[in-house]
Amino acid sequence: MDAFKSQFAEEGFSVVRGLLSAGDCRRLVASFQASPPDQPVDWRKGHVVSDPRFFALGTFRGIVDRVASLLGKDVVLFGGVLLRRPPGAVHPWHTDMETAMPEGGTVSVWIGLENLCRATSLHVIAGSHRLGVSVQQVADEQAIPRERMDEAGVEAWSRTLDVRCRLEKPDMADGDAVFFDGRLWHGTNNTTACERVALLLHYARADVPVREGDVTKLGWPMRYIEDPKPPCLLVRGGSDASVNRIAPTPSFAHEGRPRIASRLSPVSLPFRGIPEHGKGWQVAFLHSGSTAYLDEFSCHASCLMPGIRTHPPHRHDHEELVLMLDGTLDILLGRFGWSSRRLEVGQYVFLPRGCFHTMKNRTDRPVSYMVFKWRRAAVPSVCGNDALFGWYGDHNGWINIPNGRGFQACGIMDQPVDHLRKLHLHRSRLQPGGGYEPHADAYDVALIVLQGNVESLGVLAKPYDVFHFAAGEPHGIHNPGDVPAEYLVIEFHGDTVVPVA
Repeated sequence: MDAFKSQFAEEGFSVVRGLLSAGDCRRLVASFQASPPDQPVDWRKGHVVSDPRFFALGTFRGIVDRVASLLGKDVVLFGGVLLRRPPGAVHPWHTDMETAMPEGGTVSVWIGLENLCRATSLHVIAGSHRLGVSVQQVADEQAIPRERMDEAGVEAWSRTLDVRCRLEKPDMADGDAVFFDGRLWHGTNNTTACERVALLLHYARADVPVREGDVTKLGWPMRYIEDPKPPCLLVRGGSDASVNRIAPTPSFAHEGRPRIASRLSPVSLPFRGIPEHGKGWQVAFLHSGSTAYLDEFSCHASCLMPGIRTHPPHRHDHEELVLMLDGTLDILLGRFGWSSRRLEVGQYVFLPRGCFHTMKNRTDRPVSYMVFKWRRAAVPSVCGNDALFGWYGDHNGWINIPNGRGFQACGIMDQPVDHLRKLHLHRSRLQPGGGYEPHADAYDVALIVLQGNVESLGVLAKPYDVFHFAAGEPHGIHNPGDVPAEYLVIEFHGDTVVPVA
């Protein structure tokens, strides 16, 4: 990654070999041949919010990890378009209007899918991202029409501005990709006898305003459409909802399961839910469905009576997070023999997929706990991680958060798991009158109130109530009470691990 970043900083682009496999490329091309992308509702490059193939590729971990290494922790995906170039087709030298801002902050990814070679690859002027001007502006100053720009002349223009600039024609194969600074001068010229197919994605830092270029005026000066703003998808971190038009992550069907929207699910202790497995186990189902990155996601609260076991020892492909709310619970785990561990109020256990487990109440009073359970269809074939135990109750080491009024936090858990890029837990404290304005996150978030009251989504939540904030949907928070409020935050960081949906 260091070589990738250093080349990108110096030359404005970096080629990644084998980003997609040959099979991935063939499947994508066949899919687009059978079902071409529909015309997006908002703008010509808006396929990332309307087509599951663009969404899957635009959120593919192999791409987003690299983009985030260049742009930072808060990244939006705002553009995607399929590029077909028949023999003899020329895409004149240009800087993309949407990414031409001199201040930078954008990365584009050009992926070759079919019939790639040196003649059909993306040709660039290395170092032109440092020039502070687009090639369209220079052509206008030289009175050269767009269609008459040639590579020798363009390279000569760049070298008069910076002698380090040079023409580069990468020798590419199907599945290779060019990551390039949005300000880079580039073009294509298919001199072969075959049609070349490629795909382009646009990313930006979340604090960079994204604008749509007016394609009816391709010369200089560039003209932009101010309203509506292009829809942007958060793919890493968070964003102030006022900078760009953050769109909810698209709801593509997951095995027929509906997408879970942002909502509040009330929980009262002691509670009485639906009887399960006889009268000794009560279950309150809070929400169930799918998310942007998970085929199945659910949350329920359970109350287990004295002497009752939840179910026979079993294992499954789902991952689970169990939070103890009241009482004491024994959890039995099996891998190379059985072991027992006791969970008290304020403790949690993460159960990886494939982990044999069951739970039993060995005390003389009911116990209550909350369970988050999730699964993604595409996961590695090997499993067998150990269960993880921890404490989410009262914590020391509170850290003041500068971008929130009266807001403190302390970390609990932050690590990758099989079905998620990262599972993150932290506890927050919010002083009376404190809060933060609406923002959106690139991941689904659960918020469980522990003490006091908090307000979000226009409703007031009490202890043990659960908010679900869906990826890409704006939400803020406020403590309207006169005592500090504390709550547990669980972040379900997902992305696409296979490039073809």
